[in-house]
Amino acid sequence: MRLNKPLKILILILTLAPPIYMGLFFFFIFSSVMRKPTKNDLIFAHFQLFFITHGIVMLLMVALMVFYVVYLFRTDKVDQQKKVLWAIALFMGAPIAMPIFWYLYVWK
Repeated sequence: MRLNKPLKILILILTLAPPIYMGLFFFFIFSSVMRKPTKNDLIFAHFQLFFITHGIVMLLMVALMVFYVVYLFRTDKVDQQKKVLWAIALFMGAPIAMPIFWYLYVWK
């Protein structure tokens, strides 16, 4: 499976978006919980926006999972013995495993 350089960079940006979103989401949640919550807090004032964004990020994670597993089993860059291990890593630890897999097998 051959990918051009701009597509590889786009995949990296999409791969890094969910962990970045997760970090920002936890920051806003914990900052709202650590002080006395008010109606004007960002998470409460814009709950519908957070809910929609959360759904979009979950759909993005599913699409990335499908892409990485299909890429994993179609590429010759990964040893045959490591493909099952990588598939398990991608399913179990996607936010960490996807950027590592991208760097080792998609980018190079």
